[in-house]
Amino acid sequence: MSDLSQLIIDEEFERVIPPLEDDEFKQLRNNILQDGEVYHPITVWNNIIVDGHHRYKILKEHPEISFRICEKHFENRFEAVSWICLNQLGRRNLSNIQKVALMGRRFRSEKESHGASDGFRGNKFTASLVTHQNDALPEDSHITANRIAFEMGVARPTVERAEKFVDGLDAAEEVCPGITREIMSGKINPRQSDVAAIAKVPIEKRIELAESLRAYDRKLSDDQKKERKQKMELKRSIEKLDAMHTNPNNPKVSAESMLNSLRSDVTRATQTMEFYFREFPEILTEQQYRSEVQNALNIMKDYIKNLEEQLYAKHFISNAGN
Repeated sequence: MSDLSQLIIDEEFERVIPPLEDDEFKQLRNNILQDGEVYHPITVWNNIIVDGHHRYKILKEHPEISFRICEKHFENRFEAVSWICLNQLGRRNLSNIQKVALMGRRFRSEKESHGASDGFRGNKFTASLVTHQNDALPEDSHITANRIAFEMGVARPTVERAEKFVDGLDAAEEVCPGITREIMSGKINPRQSDVAAIAKVPIEKRIELAESLRAYDRKLSDDQKKERKQKMELKRSIEKLDAMHTNPNNPKVSAESMLNSLRSDVTRATQTMEFYFREFPEILTEQQYRSEVQNALNIMKDYIKNLEEQLYAKHFISNAGN
């Protein structure tokens, strides 16, 4: 059995990890207790956990359960944060806001890591070994943003706005501890631009702005709150259907359940597009983006047209047979 006492929780690394909902954490605990061991290893860098924070919390409550440790090597903290972001993006169903935060942190960490491969800038466990003269140059920033944008299928301004969002998120967390988790879990849903604005004001004004993020929900009308509740319920039902349909041989899967899943997927697609157009209006107003939006919509229109033709043809054949 590995030594649990040697593992270290780094607050910055832990804050990168999107939080589990209460029922997700309970399910993880139940699975581990039922299995009697943790199948997925806890990944560490110099004994600092970079993956497995939730499993670690459960192991602290049940130290008798066996687990494994996987060692990783990174040149610096920024490389470690980038790996955490990529690892999370590839493993879980994430909300839009969680994806934005991971993209922003990845961009910031990879941008700041330029010139820092010989050591850390410093944290509570290490001395600061790299000076500000090694900060990334503007052209490095653009190259990094373009690369991440290409990999994630978004525009470069989207990546740069994501960094501003996490800058504001960290500024809010500094004056209102715990608010990052509230935003990442969906407990409160402020606009990204309002979060980003917190990093731009003097520190004495940040508390007021951060608290206003929590007050944003209180300003919503009853209809808006009802709509958001329905969206959260839809999200949970979609996740359950997705899990059930992972195994096509599952006897619970039926034509009716697939139809329900189809309805949910269509609703989710329209809500996602509404989010894109609301949060990034320039993709509708600026010519360089509008043509790409039109191309994407044309693909959807062609698919729907072809599907409608198939439905019409099958309906015609069915009626002719009768």
